[in-house]
Amino acid sequence: MSIDRADDEFIEADEALDRGDGAAAASLIDRRVERRALGGSNATNSEPHPGFDPFAIKLAAAEDLLRHERRERLVVLDRTGRVTLYLRGNASQVALPIDRDGRTDTSILNQLENAQCLTHNHPIDAGRPIGGTMSLSDILLAQRFEVRQLRVAAPEATYSLQPKVDMKWDASWATSTKRAYRQHQASLDRAMAAAAGTPDRDIYFYLRVFDFLMVQLAKGLGLTYERIDRPRDEWAMAVPGAPVAIGKPGSPIVIDDSEHFEWVSSFFDIREL
Repeated sequence: MSIDRADDEFIEADEALDRGDGAAAASLIDRRVERRALGGSNATNSEPHPGFDPFAIKLAAAEDLLRHERRERLVVLDRTGRVTLYLRGNASQVALPIDRDGRTDTSILNQLENAQCLTHNHPIDAGRPIGGTMSLSDILLAQRFEVRQLRVAAPEATYSLQPKVDMKWDASWATSTKRAYRQHQASLDRAMAAAAGTPDRDIYFYLRVFDFLMVQLAKGLGLTYERIDRPRDEWAMAVPGAPVAIGKPGSPIVIDDSEHFEWVSSFFDIREL
């Protein structure tokens, strides 16, 4: 599906937002998601495969709708997969709507509170060919409203973050979360500075290292983090320098971690014997 076509799918919902009718906007997006979940606009009478989880089907359909959008868009789904909130942003952020008195719309805040699942896209552009994983703002939003699952639908992967079983977010974690996230950002900066390579190659290196640091961040905060890659043919061409796994005839090497170990060694000034 082209990006222009994807934009078309939001026209009615965006018009409803412009009128201040958030409920209608969410309903319109839910209908779009439902049609995708059932296999297309002509499949309104179809039933999902009985072995599939209805929530998972709706979630996948919602994220496919968002993934390649040029604007950042956010949807909240309830336990059944119904879209209960839809917000439209610009190329890099989604602002909370305000009411006629200039205050944050309390109905929006109520829908965010304890939301089952909040997912949104990370748009790409010519200078940023990957959407990337969660931002600090994403994580703080989930903590503030105790969202049960936070997700990002990017062209290259889907990222998810949620508290471990029998735990939940706590808004009081904000200070420690900011500190930990900034520390990991500094680690990423050091890794980027230490790694030899062209700017094009660094895009893919950034993607790998930032994801690794998010795993460490989640462990420190008692969270579960997951990255699910999209099929490589959907995104690899947009990321200069992404290696293609091509086997060498007759080579006994299954994997080659030389580059990884050289990078790790550079931090400890270890020289190969």
